[in-house]
Amino acid sequence: MTVSEDWDLLFCAVLDRLRLTVGADAQAASAPEQIAPVGLASVRVTVLECVQALDLLHAALLRQRNRCESLVEPDGHAGVGEAPAA
Repeated sequence: MTVSEDWDLLFCAVLDRLRLTVGADAQAASAPEQIAPVGLASVRVTVLECVQALDLLHAALLRQRNRCESLVEPDGHAGVGEAPAA
């Protein structure tokens, strides 16, 4: 599994949780009129949990991107772990 696939799985998990919160499954997502009603308080709690999860995923993604960028010099060559030019 690639890092990109890992991120996809994490974001999909949050999206699935939001869909389940409103009573939708993956197949019903294209037909919102078939979604069963749920309690507003329950929806609010779950949506806030998902927002928190997305905030954490976003922060982790930014850290990973910054690490990757720090490994590449402005000329596009790897900068960390390279032997100095002779």
